[in-house]
Amino acid sequence: LPQAVRLQHAPFRFPVQLVRRVPQAGGGQSRLYLGRIESGKISVGDEVVVLPSGNKTTVRAIGTYDGPLPSAFAPQSIGLEVSDDVDIARGDILVPAGAPARVGTKIEATLCWFADEPYQGNGRFVVKHGTRSTPARIATVIDRVDVATLAAEASPHSLQRNDIARVRLQVASAIAFDGYRENRGTGAFILIDEQTNATVAAGMIA
Repeated sequence: LPQAVRLQHAPFRFPVQLVRRVPQAGGGQSRLYLGRIESGKISVGDEVVVLPSGNKTTVRAIGTYDGPLPSAFAPQSIGLEVSDDVDIARGDILVPAGAPARVGTKIEATLCWFADEPYQGNGRFVVKHGTRSTPARIATVIDRVDVATLAAEASPHSLQRNDIARVRLQVASAIAFDGYRENRGTGAFILIDEQTNATVAAGMIA
């Protein structure tokens, strides 16, 4: 219960999971952007920014399985209709104009290595962050935590299963994110091996 309260008071974050085209009665189509509110509140008439593109629009309608709503809160699953013909796709995040997320291709994070195969400084990965997936690489392993003493071992040469390390990631396309301490929904990600499709690590953005 306390976590749900904090989510509702955090800034609005809405990763788009699916774009649905809905036929209109008089002809033509409207688009609904479907997903789950990760945090915050949204109301009809609110101005939102589409990240990472930066396009701005306003919310024209909020739909649910049970019918339209004037407002919606985390963690409701909803469909949003916006006023302008802007480019919005799966993986984009809608945020308030006054409280945007950070956008970038370089990310510092705490990583827990899951795979039996150790990380030895190479490998091609995919970062799955919210509903967006993008190729990535581990640019630097800053340090590794000694779980017995909590001391930091600088610049380790490899990561073994269950190792916890601070890393710098380079992603191929920009993602919109928050620090994990600020917003768990937009501050967490998983790392997938591009060849095997296995989840090799999970991370928390600093």
